Amino acid sequence: VIYDFKADKICSNFLLPRMEANKALREINLQFPQAGIMVFGGDERVYVLSASQESQRLLDDEKITYFLHPLEDLPPFWNKVLFAGPPELLQQIERFVASQGYQGIYFVFTDPCYYEMMPRGISKGSGVGQLCELLNLRMRDTWAIGDYYNDIDLMRSARHTVAMANAPAEIR
Repeated sequence: VIYDFKADKICSNFLLPRMEANKALREINLQFPQAGIMVFGGDERVYVLSASQESQRLLDDEKITYFLHPLEDLPPFWNKVLFAGPPELLQQIERFVASQGYQGIYFVFTDPCYYEMMPRGISKGSGVGQLCELLNLRMRDTWAIGDYYNDIDLMRSARHTVAMANAPAEIR
């Protein structure tokens, strides 16, 4: 989502492919019921299907307003799904996902305790490109600061990059 805070409106809103994302979410939830699951809806709301220590910490730290919802009652359109749990659990989910071959979606770690389902082709890198178009800026004038794997596309897209000291070695 690209949001214009000054105008208080969404400029771009990319959604997960509905049927495939729903299938992936159902299968992951069935295989790994102990994972925290947060669905970021296309309606700008956050829905919590199940909580874990890691998801609760994120909700509290970021002061995210959320709605508790069962899978069957979710709105039909989602921007992303976040799975939260201990790194070992998320690595199991990563291996499971790799064996499934879901179409139109991809998964990325955004922290050792967070693993996200995203629409294929949508990333921070594509977002900064679109933002430059909206603002009539040149990509060669962009700077990117990153600290985790979900920042790789952003850092590859921007002309100048900075990696935080706490970033994994591959990112630095």
